[in-house]
Amino acid sequence: MDLYNNISNKELPAFLRAAYEESGKDIEKAADIVETTDMLLGVLKAKSLINSRERSAKTKWTRGRNIKAIFENIILRKRHGTDDL
Repeated sequence: MDLYNNISNKELPAFLRAAYEESGKDIEKAADIVETTDMLLGVLKAKSLINSRERSAKTKWTRGRNIKAIFENIILRKRHGTDDL
């Protein structure tokens, strides 16, 4: 059983090490980077599933918010401490 939905336990140690170095060796920031990246990977997975379906599903996706807006929204919520997606 994986700890994260979109990051496997096999990939996790290397990813945590990179996030820890990137965050200036702050463990809380590193955990936040991992959690945010996991959510963003979930969005990418959903987007790719929608694109692989029929054309009408794809047009419904583009009528709403685009992928860039979803990423910005997730990042803003993480910065302000609201995780209620």
